[in-house]
Amino acid sequence: MKKLFFILAAFSACLIFSCKNDDATALCEAVNCLNGGACNDGTCVCPTGFSGEFCEISISGPCDTLVCLNGGYCDQGWCYGCDNCFEGQFCQTNSRDKFINAYNGFLNTSFIDIAYNITIAEHADNLCRAIITDNYENSYFGLGESNSNNLTVPQQSFVFDDVAGTISGNFNIDSQNGQQLFGTLYFTDAQTGYNFSYSYEGLSE
Repeated sequence: MKKLFFILAAFSACLIFSCKNDDATALCEAVNCLNGGACNDGTCVCPTGFSGEFCEISISGPCDTLVCLNGGYCDQGWCYGCDNCFEGQFCQTNSRDKFINAYNGFLNTSFIDIAYNITIAEHADNLCRAIITDNYENSYFGLGESNSNNLTVPQQSFVFDDVAGTISGNFNIDSQNGQQLFGTLYFTDAQTGYNFSYSYEGLSE
């Protein structure tokens, strides 16, 4: 008798469980959960970032879908802290690149103007550097700066007209005026210690 009782109890439990599963399935048949939501007893269980009856409402934060490049980080929907020499809404633009061009111009001093044409090109191994080559086949480098129209020429060894020394200075670009380039270069003669200052003005080809 006890054996029969346990068999009937188990059978009843199976029927009840089966009915509940059938009811849950029936409740979800007409429910279409969106954005990765899953139906449970006729109700959508939404993933993080979504809400609403069918998970149709996005509640993601301003930085959830924003990708900041080159070391930048998102704060309230804006990218900050771009790596040195990168700029733009997503830190996607190399500030050096606005200078990449060939320029025809002059070095100006108080007593003479010297034709001085330069080509500014990318440095192969350094994203922030630009290689500056003049019409005397001399080369030196400049560094781009984030959010700036300035190309800095750090002090470095240089040979100008067969005279060895150091060069430094900076270039500024006026992108609103036909890519006009302005700058100041300082040259120190290594042998005599004399300092020479040159202003530069050139226009892109």
